[in-house]
Amino acid sequence: MSCAAGRWIACCAPVSPDYDPNTVLPGFQARAIDLGQCSRDLDDLAALLTSNRHLEERRHLAPSFRERPHLSLFLGSYAVDLDAYDRLAHEFDLFGLFAADIVVGDWAAKNYCFVELEDATEDSIFNTVRGRRTTKWSERFEEGYSQIVDWLWLLEAHRDTVPFERKFGQRRINATGLLIIGRDAGVKGGDWHRLEWRRTQISIQSRQIVCRTYDEVVRGLRRKLDWRLRVRAEAGSDGNPGVAPPASPDPPAPGSGGREGTRA
Repeated sequence: MSCAAGRWIACCAPVSPDYDPNTVLPGFQARAIDLGQCSRDLDDLAALLTSNRHLEERRHLAPSFRERPHLSLFLGSYAVDLDAYDRLAHEFDLFGLFAADIVVGDWAAKNYCFVELEDATEDSIFNTVRGRRTTKWSERFEEGYSQIVDWLWLLEAHRDTVPFERKFGQRRINATGLLIIGRDAGVKGGDWHRLEWRRTQISIQSRQIVCRTYDEVVRGLRRKLDWRLRVRAEAGSDGNPGVAPPASPDPPAPGSGGREGTRA
């Protein structure tokens, strides 16, 4: 990203030559993100987390995101390939084998973020085991992480096929996996280092699976959203609310020893 005449200019991904902005494929909604509404939606999520220590994916979190499409769209900001967030799906069918909780797409560039939501509890990531000095990775975390691995495998297995093109409008796409799980309060001491190592050092096809607690999502999205709102206000009517901010780490979680998250 570069700065010219006092404005940020995004280095956008290449646009497909057969790009038609009016095409909406089955399972997707065409959306234009409203940053003001997204800010209010993010406040709602923050309030939900503040008033509840434990939240279930199916009962609380999935419905909350479904009711807030602009917040769902903004989850796409965790995928560096997305310059715009203009396609949205919930419970998106993946070739009859899996369903992604949320999919956010940049239709022009054919880049997508596939989101797996899990419970927001203090034992969603690590569990304490009697007689063991260190915590163990929870089954919930392993299942959520493996779910994204399976999605990426399935996308790879179906690329360059007609069914793939029917789903995404092109026979190849760039896909990022985002796992949202747990609470900051459930990750203590050295467990932050373990979590950080896993989410920065393990990759699939040279891509990391992005992992965030729900508290990290609130902090990270608030930072990115405030940046965009500030740029839009400074630019006036010519501002581009879809411009991505310079890459920088998420704010560190409380109790993490000052360690910062991966690139936002």
